[in-house]
Amino acid sequence: MSNANLTTGLAAAESAVEEMRQAGFVEVPTVFSQTSGGGRYILFPRTVAANVDMGDGSSALERIRLLERGLAANTTTTVVETIAERDLITGKIPGDRCYVIDATDDPGVEKGGAGYIWMPAQGDGASYWRKITEEESQDVILQWENISGRPEQPAAGIDKAALLAHAHDNKCVLDSLDRDESGRLTIGGQPVDDGGRDTVTAASLGEDIPAMLRDGGLLILIQEEE
Repeated sequence: MSNANLTTGLAAAESAVEEMRQAGFVEVPTVFSQTSGGGRYILFPRTVAANVDMGDGSSALERIRLLERGLAANTTTTVVETIAERDLITGKIPGDRCYVIDATDDPGVEKGGAGYIWMPAQGDGASYWRKITEEESQDVILQWENISGRPEQPAAGIDKAALLAHAHDNKCVLDSLDRDESGRLTIGGQPVDDGGRDTVTAASLGEDIPAMLRDGGLLILIQEEE
């Protein structure tokens, strides 16, 4: 190998090391070289992040991008046609969303689309897509008998009561009506009928004046013909 080629190779190696130092990498003072075909070649001490396997099928570059997105809380929403396409999405972080136009491959979806969110792994469990919306649920028709906490009266009875509802202009008067312990109607706590009568009949004048006759009342004498 000529001195000129060696000088060029060393200069390139030094340039690569300086670039890595500026990027925050730790400097490796040793220059690596390899002999092949009778010549010597400088090995640049540089590894492409996309080529570093992290052991789970992802690369170091993907991990870095996931970390950057996570720190920025930059979640994304992806729209795909099928569940199969959803499962092929890579680079997901917790909070990412996906809307599947035809989600019928999901056992929980009978027809139409559905929305999903990427859930973080918990304990020994793996991360997974969790359904959060379903297109079919937008057209839900509820039956009265299936509603939890519904009134005990049937719907027809409630409808009838609503039709009979009306306003009372004299509600304050109606609210003052009641009954006393004798069962007599009262208004404002006072009996409407005190038991007295303005007119009472008698068979003869010798009879006692009926106690029910009010003062100033009329006593009518009824005599039978002989």
